[in-house]
Amino acid sequence: MFPSSLLDQLTPYLVPVIIAACVTGVTGIYHWIIQRLPAQVHDRVNQVAQQVVAAIEQSHSTSAGQDKKSAAVSQVNEILASLHVPAPTALVDSAIESAVFTLNQFKQPAAK
Repeated sequence: MFPSSLLDQLTPYLVPVIIAACVTGVTGIYHWIIQRLPAQVHDRVNQVAQQVVAAIEQSHSTSAGQDKKSAAVSQVNEILASLHVPAPTALVDSAIESAVFTLNQFKQPAAK
């Protein structure tokens, strides 16, 4: 009779812990699935590309365009790999080109 009475005493403490663990697990799985949806991947790649391009423009301002692009591609791929975000090469290239275009738009002097 001892094991069943011990289980009866521990049940009010174990049930909330088990429920919390299940909710945490389901939430983690949900976020993992959401991160891998095409729209989410596209948004993440664009965010990373914008940050990397801005950083490279500051640190490699005197470098040639092709050198900057290869550095950007390398850094974007490295960051995306660390975030476990799979991205095709074409998507990374277009995101970098888009970020460069946007950055250059802000560099141009305002028309008078």
